[in-house]
Amino acid sequence: MTERTKQALRNFAAGYNCAQSVYMAYADVAGLTQEQAARVSAGFGGGIGRLRDNCGAFSAAVMVCGALEEQGHRPQGRKAVYARVQDVHASFVEKCGTISCGELLRRHPKSEGPAPEERTPAYYASRPCARVILQACRIIEGQLNK
Repeated sequence: MTERTKQALRNFAAGYNCAQSVYMAYADVAGLTQEQAARVSAGFGGGIGRLRDNCGAFSAAVMVCGALEEQGHRPQGRKAVYARVQDVHASFVEKCGTISCGELLRRHPKSEGPAPEERTPAYYASRPCARVILQACRIIEGQLNK
């Protein structure tokens, strides 16, 4: 397990959402501070704003893909970013079964309101999020080595 993966898991255990946990572990790749990474990725937790849509760990991996391509923000560079994202998507679905937060949590992908649940031992025990974060980090590490 890489140090970044360990950091992502520590972030999650410290109360950060899944997207923040992963993105903060790779903040330096994006040229961001930990605080900036936490702020930028905050809305992606809970399947994007707790809507149980795209998994936050997956969303963070997509953001890292953009950071890895120096020209990715320009129209001519998007092809490389999109190729990385498609590779990450295929790997994520292979390892986790879906990118849907609702499906990963075995819940209907609908809004459960904006208030996050209290982080208790029962909260952590009832979720696959740590395993999903681990897989997202493994996938990102593969992208870092390309």
